[in-house]
Amino acid sequence: MSRCRLIRNLSVVVATTLALSACSGGGSKQGSGDGDGDGGASCPVGALDTAKGTVEITFWHGLNRESETTLQR
Repeated sequence: MSRCRLIRNLSVVVATTLALSACSGGGSKQGSGDGDGDGGASCPVGALDTAKGTVEITFWHGLNRESETTLQR
């Protein structure tokens, strides 16, 4: 096997290993934000029943400028 082919095959193995480890999930629920009391933030949706007037919602997103403008409209 030529050295170039060996390096290419090794690169594929390393890239595959990194991709699979990044997608593994890790098994930790810390900071998941699902509100089920296991370390995530709780979401008091019952508070909306007693709200008077406008409710301000903070929405984090990764949209580009055009999509953000559309969302805000």
